Amino acid sequence: MKFFKYIGLTFVLAVLTACSTTNFVSSQTADDIEPITGSQVAIYSFLDIRVTEFGEDMLTEFESAFQNALSERSVESFYVNFSDSKVAKFSSFSTSVNRQAYQQIPIADVIEEYADREAEAGTDFRLVIIPSNMRVHEVGHYYDVKWLLLEAETDEIVWEGVLKGDRTIWWSTNENSDGRAQEFAQLAIDAMTAAGLFR
Repeated sequence: MKFFKYIGLTFVLAVLTACSTTNFVSSQTADDIEPITGSQVAIYSFLDIRVTEFGEDMLTEFESAFQNALSERSVESFYVNFSDSKVAKFSSFSTSVNRQAYQQIPIADVIEEYADREAEAGTDFRLVIIPSNMRVHEVGHYYDVKWLLLEAETDEIVWEGVLKGDRTIWWSTNENSDGRAQEFAQLAIDAMTAAGLFR
């Protein structure tokens, strides 16, 4: 929990669409990592902090696609969006004149709120998904999304990755929500597979 004490992140209006480039630019795994196949993972997604930019449909479809992909690899999970938490109700966000929003995300507080659910589920790992370093220039949107996999008992990072992408918005932030969600989920699964997280 100490790792997450109010990580300061920079956000802007950013989304994925058909006219985009998205890939994992880095993926690091601890030397002694064991595959998570057969484990229980608590997923904490903070993507919905920018739901009006990513699009509600895209985030809903990503949640389903990603959990299904984990299940196919014998990984059970439960999924928490930031907006699901009580903590979210006491958080406020602001956007500066240059269209960048600066947030202090109480990640540790959200995780603490779900301690009982983690215990009930027998959680082995936590996967935290954080949009970061997100920028906008006219119709071009650029973003990094950090992925952190931690052992639930020790809070030690066992895998981390950064998904980097760019997108051009033509008409709506909801463009191609299903395609964007499927790509997002598949890229994450591919990176985790390459890192040896699945048997």
